[in-house]
Amino acid sequence: LFDEYEGYAAVPLVHRFGPLLYLIFVAALLWVYGRKRPDLFMLTIAGFSIIAVLTSFLGRALVEVDEILAYFVTSAAVIAQAGLAVTILRRIHLRWEEHA
Repeated sequence: LFDEYEGYAAVPLVHRFGPLLYLIFVAALLWVYGRKRPDLFMLTIAGFSIIAVLTSFLGRALVEVDEILAYFVTSAAVIAQAGLAVTILRRIHLRWEEHA
């Protein structure tokens, strides 16, 4: 995810299109299991995936500034993201219950 290459031509093809493929896959997963075939477990897995990616980017950016600060901010970010994910999943579940 954070490999460094000399020039754009040296970057493997999968690294060039990986983030785009990830976004397409997660968007498709959220659409399918949120609208067409409701499944709270799959939405939870998608949420965990998003949390993992965002946390890795945040940690990578902060560790270059200050390593100790990175640990504290990253851990607080994980707690906040998990709380947000739970809130969103609860609202989705309640909406499904209302329409059922």
